[in-house]
Amino acid sequence: MTFGYFKDLTTGLLRGDNALPKEDNLVIPLLEKAFLKITSRTDVLRVMTLNKDVGVLRTTGSDYIVRFPTLPSNNDDTLDIDHELAFAAASYVASYLSNNNKKYHTQEAEEVIELYMTKVDKILKDIGYDRETQTCNVPREY
Repeated sequence: MTFGYFKDLTTGLLRGDNALPKEDNLVIPLLEKAFLKITSRTDVLRVMTLNKDVGVLRTTGSDYIVRFPTLPSNNDDTLDIDHELAFAAASYVASYLSNNNKKYHTQEAEEVIELYMTKVDKILKDIGYDRETQTCNVPREY
């Protein structure tokens, strides 16, 4: 999802409520807050890496780390988060701005995250990863 599309989506979510600011310098910090919330508690595949030279947000208990997502600089930039989670980020940003529907937008974000984690859990199970022991039965080259 591009940053421009994200702003259009968030604007739509806020229709009839407070408006999304037109200035990117006000929207990007809200997006960063949403990214931080999502990546702090979700196994975001796009930001998991073995490269320890990037900004480390948190460790995973295995060799992988979760890095900080890169923030967009223009409307054409693709958001540095898995596509499904961009919808959760839009809902979180809407919740930060909403007067009327904060709880609704937060619940929407949580539902997207829950569905995403179900998908990730299935992927990890398919490759033989055991969360409890943090081991994988598939060779690293897979």
